[in-house]
Amino acid sequence: MKKLSFTWKTLWEFPAAYNSYNWEGIVTYKKGYFIINDKYTAARPYYSTLLYLEKK
Repeated sequence: MKKLSFTWKTLWEFPAAYNSYNWEGIVTYKKGYFIINDKYTAARPYYSTLLYLEKK
């Protein structure tokens, strides 16, 4: 049986301000991406953020 593997190359990284977010989903739209996430906090209210990222 042949082992399957893959590799990838980082094209860009999220800004540091978003590194602590728990990414829930991503979808392509036109020339960019919608990303929804939850930021973990020990206190309420909890909140989610919807971002649209577009390569310029």
